[in-house]
Amino acid sequence: LNTSAGLAAKDVLIWVVDPVGAAAIDAKAEAKGEQAASEPSLPKVESPSQKAAVITIPKGAKPPKGLEEQVLIKGSGKKVEAGQGLIAQYTGVKWEDGKKFDSSWDHGGATAFQIGTGSVVAGWDKGLVGKNVGDRVLLVIPPALGYGASPGSELAKNTLVFVVDILGTV
Repeated sequence: LNTSAGLAAKDVLIWVVDPVGAAAIDAKAEAKGEQAASEPSLPKVESPSQKAAVITIPKGAKPPKGLEEQVLIKGSGKKVEAGQGLIAQYTGVKWEDGKKFDSSWDHGGATAFQIGTGSVVAGWDKGLVGKNVGDRVLLVIPPALGYGASPGSELAKNTLVFVVDILGTV
């Protein structure tokens, strides 16, 4: 019920949807190429084929205060622009305990989402816009650019570490 929009409880709504772009997603796709070693102050990344990345937090290291990013595999595709749909594989762990909290590999593989528009955490918008299709990117995201703006989130106080394979745009 949205009375400010002139809708009443018994109104019938009909949606017309015009898809403006579609792409087949290969659920098992991953970035290809020689992976660079992580910078010494950043987590170590092992990326077994067709599985979630293994991300190891440096022992005793304090998380960085700001967003850290490193391209581990350099792709040769188009530059990612704000407002595009991004197709990606990803794995995320918490800096504080190194525990994985999410991975596309664990629930169906590659996924699509809009980038650069606030529909994902700010650290993804800032860290992935401007990268290239085919890149594997390591992101270390402080709470303010992660879920810190959502105090109810169980990840609100955590520094998040993601490995993201940018597979395509739509």
